[in-house]
Amino acid sequence: MAIPIRTIPVAYNLRYTTIFVKLNKASWEKPTARKGQRRPGRLRYTGPVRILLILCHPQAGSFNHAVADRARETLAAAGHQVFFHDLYQEGFDPVLTGPEYRRGVSFDEQVVRHTKELEACGGLVFVHPEWWGQPPALLKGWVDRVLRPGVAYEPAGEELPEREPAPLLGDKAALVLATRDAGARSGLLDAGAAGLLERVWLEGVFAFCGIRNAACHVLHDLRRLGPAERQAWLAQAGQALLGMFPPVQGPGTVQASRPAR
Repeated sequence: MAIPIRTIPVAYNLRYTTIFVKLNKASWEKPTARKGQRRPGRLRYTGPVRILLILCHPQAGSFNHAVADRARETLAAAGHQVFFHDLYQEGFDPVLTGPEYRRGVSFDEQVVRHTKELEACGGLVFVHPEWWGQPPALLKGWVDRVLRPGVAYEPAGEELPEREPAPLLGDKAALVLATRDAGARSGLLDAGAAGLLERVWLEGVFAFCGIRNAACHVLHDLRRLGPAERQAWLAQAGQALLGMFPPVQGPGTVQASRPAR
């Protein structure tokens, strides 16, 4: 059965130096490059990974919720640890206030918790609908407040204004699972070309933060798809998750809204 899906992976042709990451005592790991080996865009996981899973859809019981449930089940069964957040259900505040912007630090408990989980995790997964070619405003606010300077990237300083911002999340992988009510945009885009949503994530967010191992999977024509086609896409989403975060030995533990220590 043909599913209206276009997957836009990202792989930047950049030179890497070898990366060494020390594992913590629980042996949860972030992707590493082997000694003397260059990685042109993908880092390989060899053990269990902490993964931050963010769901952003206002309607309980939506297909996006089904995608998030499948993601949690798939990752946990594969032996990974999942930090899960439903932004609407938790009432996440997306507003970056003037005082918080000037401080560069948030005192909001939710933002602090999400930031700790971001720093502890090796993978990011976002599940959301496309609205006006972009993620929902609530998720955009999450990006503004959590992927802030000093966490996701190091901004150019006043002493060296000519310096480019330095990305800080190069040791992580990211996957977007999004839905789109519109069709495959035939006539608007060449085959295989990225739409606005894909460019927002892959170029505007992930590349800027140094995340080279990233992909965006978009399900088109959601409103016109029947149950069988939706189930087929859920299966494809599960395969995409396991392709980026391979199964490991032993069961995983789903921990919702609990920061790593």
